[in-house]
Amino acid sequence: QNKNSFLNTFLTKIEKHWPIIAIILAIILIFILVWSIFQNVNPPNESRKTIEEKQSQKGFQKPITNVMEAVEKSKNSVVGVSHEDSDVSSKKESSAKEKEENSGVGSGVVYKVENKKAYIVTNAHVVSTDKKPIITTANGKKYDGKVLGSDQWSDIAVLTIPIEKTEDFKPIKFEDSDNLILGETAIVIGSPLGSEFQNSISTGVVSGLDRKVPVDFNGDDEYDWEIKAIQTDAAVNPGNSGGPILDSQGNLIGIVSLKIDMPNVEGMAFAIPINDVRKIAQQLEDKGKVQYPNTGIKIKNVADISSEEREEANLPSSVNNGVLVNDIKE
Repeated sequence: QNKNSFLNTFLTKIEKHWPIIAIILAIILIFILVWSIFQNVNPPNESRKTIEEKQSQKGFQKPITNVMEAVEKSKNSVVGVSHEDSDVSSKKESSAKEKEENSGVGSGVVYKVENKKAYIVTNAHVVSTDKKPIITTANGKKYDGKVLGSDQWSDIAVLTIPIEKTEDFKPIKFEDSDNLILGETAIVIGSPLGSEFQNSISTGVVSGLDRKVPVDFNGDDEYDWEIKAIQTDAAVNPGNSGGPILDSQGNLIGIVSLKIDMPNVEGMAFAIPINDVRKIAQQLEDKGKVQYPNTGIKIKNVADISSEEREEANLPSSVNNGVLVNDIKE
């Protein structure tokens, strides 16, 4: 009876004051809808705003493309990486051939800023252990870099530079490279042939995923390793190594590593997926190196060895399968 009495009283009050209750519920609903709208509205596009201001200052207006926005968003995250005795681009008399053959000149990407340090990822083949890397920012400032770690197998190195104004260095935003789609836009920013051409832009598409690219580290014409890579047809030249490959939003999807340089071959460049780069960079930050599992033995497929190698190993002609142990670690 008490429950029924309470329920009747409650319903009576609702019936008496229902217009006020309806108004309150309507206000709450409107508030929720407005809040939801604002949550889903993108913040003002700073890159577009900057481009519009630059056009206005020059007295013209052109349609703004996704590539223009992506470059504006990320260009201050890209740096040049060189050495005191290797940046031949500053010498006007240097030939194009000298610049192309110049090693130790490349690009890098600022991916983290903390404790008054900028952290930069680049290629291991760009960094030389017996030379001090010089970092050149988009506005031409030069810094002495420090190598935290370098790993030839992944072709990734991590550098740091001390900075005073952290706002001058903008860490680039990472994308999930596992979500890439064939044919989507690929943008390369770097310093082809050196600092003279820093912040050069080339565009193309993602033309291949999960490529296995064989590499030869010691120049003996035998492949030592296979790297997992993203393929692109965007133009890549000496000096682009270590620089970013971006998506249409200006987010980092990979680090440029190499291209196929053969007669009658064009537009086949490769970048290390950023998901792999992040894992390697973290290990280089923490330990200065990447620890790989190692069996301690050097082996070769019996089916691939030459007749000279068979004779040297005293391998019977009847043995055609399995592996040959060439060497063992002490």
